[in-house]
Amino acid sequence: MAEKHHHKFHFISLERAQRIAAVWDKATSLREAMLMAGINIKDMRTMFRYRRSAEQILGITLETHDKQKHLVQFKRVPQRTRRIDFKGEAIIVNFSDCHWWPNQRYTDAHVIMLKMIEDLKPHGVACRGDMMDGARLSRFGKRYLEDTPTTEDEVETCMFYMSEIADVSKQARRKVDLDINVGNHERIEIALANLDNAESEVVSGLLAGLKASEKSPMEIFFPDWHIGTSTIINDTFLWKHKPMRGGIHARRNSTLNAGISIGNGHTHRLGVTYVSDYAGTRHGVECGTLADPLSDQFLYTEDNATDWQHGFVIQIFNNKGVESIPVIVHDGKARFNGKVYKA
Repeated sequence: MAEKHHHKFHFISLERAQRIAAVWDKATSLREAMLMAGINIKDMRTMFRYRRSAEQILGITLETHDKQKHLVQFKRVPQRTRRIDFKGEAIIVNFSDCHWWPNQRYTDAHVIMLKMIEDLKPHGVACRGDMMDGARLSRFGKRYLEDTPTTEDEVETCMFYMSEIADVSKQARRKVDLDINVGNHERIEIALANLDNAESEVVSGLLAGLKASEKSPMEIFFPDWHIGTSTIINDTFLWKHKPMRGGIHARRNSTLNAGISIGNGHTHRLGVTYVSDYAGTRHGVECGTLADPLSDQFLYTEDNATDWQHGFVIQIFNNKGVESIPVIVHDGKARFNGKVYKA
């Protein structure tokens, strides 16, 4: 009799188990999950039996609903913000502030990042802004005009590097997510005014295609990548190029004011700062710079010491949990997860 009761306790159909699992994460309670799955029962004990049965049939765990997490909803995140939801554990490689010029060697951080993409096989790779430098468009451009590349050369260089990163990423993981948050140096719209008579056949062809397309210039120039001002991942972490608050405490003040864990490029600093309050613990991230802080792009600093760090950020998401790990590159080496990577 005990064995018969055991089978009865765990019996529901496969189709019903799949319906329960499909709506589980969208519901805020067990009762709501059953209603969303089209199962109209009132007895709480029966609901628990259905849940356990679905777990056994599908070989999964349906986590107990946490009503507290639904109390804080980011209702003021702009609708144009790109939203990504990764199921299970996901690794994201984030880089920013490349300031690429033509005819310069790969920086150490650039080389190491490509090696780590091959090794880690990330679910997402993202540029958090300022891949382009825009030297001729900068207010500092005239000072070093004889040494700065043309806007056309910069655009073509960015296209080459971003295409290469996309190729390496897709070879590592076929369905990798590729994301760009547009930076203040991505002056593509301004650059177009300087490219009416582009010498490059590649750029000329893209300009011709742009006139007949409804796509933005960034979408035309970087077709492998999703383009946006900001990106929110798993409704937990928001990336954008510029910090919400500036200064040496930008990452702390940004997450403090945003009410959500948040990351940015722009500052060329690399690091993570945690903030705890009654809402819990969240953190702010600065993404460093893929460029060499001592390269010619930054002659405007007039040889002053800069609090910039050469590197990028690895993130590990697990549903609503996220860990952000700065990867600092020094003397051509970086360490991640106990392994040393060399440029």
